[in-house]
Amino acid sequence: DYTVGDHLGFNADNDALHFGTLPRGFTGFRDFEITNNDCNKCKVIMKSSIDLLTLDENNFILKKNEKKKVKAYINIPMDTNLGKYNGTLEIFLWKTI
Repeated sequence: DYTVGDHLGFNADNDALHFGTLPRGFTGFRDFEITNNDCNKCKVIMKSSIDLLTLDENNFILKKNEKKKVKAYINIPMDTNLGKYNGTLEIFLWKTI
């Protein structure tokens, strides 16, 4: 979730990807970690319902017990309406052969 406002505000909670409050024209980011505890070799694919969200990495392979830190960015266009927005980021781990 993120809020578009007239100031910069932080939300450091780690129960979700909270971007806090961002003014128009700003970019916010959050790091999160993905761990493969299940399969010997998994392909990680992520899909977001938020058009403004981009990821520094997507569609990659993780071996069993391997971790990877990913950075998510929210880019707020200048014409975005003020208000609170939320969406989902789905993370799929597909077993590879």
